[in-house]
Amino acid sequence: MAFTVHAKVWRINNTPGVAADFSTCALALASTSVVNDDTLHIEGSATAYAAFTLP
Repeated sequence: MAFTVHAKVWRINNTPGVAADFSTCALALASTSVVNDDTLHIEGSATAYAAFTLP
């Protein structure tokens, strides 16, 4: 039996003007598009990200 996995890497960047999938970790975690086995890539920024908890 074979399974196909289509995990996605989601970009998070809170720098104004940067085109990323999400600007906050909270938005990414609340999104129904983000599913198990996806990766959240939190990119470096001069602005601190708010605290968050992974489920």
